Amino acid sequence: MFQRHHKRKNKEAGQGLVEYALILVLVAIATIIALTVMGDRFSSMFEYIFLSVEYTGSSATIEHCLEDQGEAAMTALENQLDTDIPAYLAEVENLHTAESISTACRNRLRDFAG
Repeated sequence: MFQRHHKRKNKEAGQGLVEYALILVLVAIATIIALTVMGDRFSSMFEYIFLSVEYTGSSATIEHCLEDQGEAAMTALENQLDTDIPAYLAEVENLHTAESISTACRNRLRDFAG
């Protein structure tokens, strides 16, 4: 009788391990699906956080976001920020529409206008 109870207990322990493994696999699949579907949003959110922490001033952020546009574009945008906020915001939107800057850069640059 003792041997029967002992064997049954080992079987149940193995079954519990399989259940935990299945749960782990389901969580991994759900995570992969969530990252695939919302990957761009997560990427943009983390880039925005990085920009907020790494580049606290407007000049440094503009330089980072417009490094491919050249010095003239950086200077023009900085001047607009200082003198004409509506033109600055319009230019930031134009750069984003033309895919010259990322969504995170656009959002961070808009923060400086407020």
